Amino acid sequence: HGPPYPWQINALRSPSRRQLYLTTRQGGKSSVAATKSLHVAMFTPGSLVLMVSPSQKQSEEIIRKARNAYRLLGRPMGVAAEGTRHIELANGSRIESLPGTEKSNVGYTAALVVIDEAARTDSELIEALMPTVAVSGGSVIALSTPKGARGWFYELWHSPQVDTIWERHRATADDVPSPELAAMVEEAMLTRGPRHVQENYYCSFEADESAFFDDPEVLHRSLTLVGDEEPLWFPERKAS
Repeated sequence: HGPPYPWQINALRSPSRRQLYLTTRQGGKSSVAATKSLHVAMFTPGSLVLMVSPSQKQSEEIIRKARNAYRLLGRPMGVAAEGTRHIELANGSRIESLPGTEKSNVGYTAALVVIDEAARTDSELIEALMPTVAVSGGSVIALSTPKGARGWFYELWHSPQVDTIWERHRATADDVPSPELAAMVEEAMLTRGPRHVQENYYCSFEADESAFFDDPEVLHRSLTLVGDEEPLWFPERKAS
């Protein structure tokens, strides 16, 4: 509970309804998303916040951060119901954690959707989630460390027009003044090697060494095939 890092301050203060957080491990991205989720729930009565991760366990971890923050505030809005997967405030707002499958995220209308480990989620999930905020005019926060030079998060981050819709926040290990993180980077360099360190601590989308295609032009081709009429929140399309 120390002072926030500079990138966290910028992200927390931003009113943007579309945010991408690309950060180092232990860079504080889930804490920012949890704080913004709690703010929406507290100051928008009757709202729904969805927290989605590749697994239910990961989703429960980020909602735990929101629960702990609310407890530290003294639960000013009261609590109507609480569990490992949800928090319902007395003002009617709910924060729900869900596993990252498109089937589990259909039928909601959310004020905010948080997608944790976004680089590890399927593109079908994004297609299922976006309608949940389209009707309500809600917000989306996608946060992740890189996971290879592929996937919807990678393509969206590198899209030439991304900044016209999405606000990007990037923080490497050099941007996070933490002795603990510096020690983690040093140990990872010795035990896992430079490629692992670049991807997990310096926000580098490393090419998959086991991939059949390693030509950057092949990896980038889907961007060049997306027409101007395609929605920028979902640039990846299956080949016909």
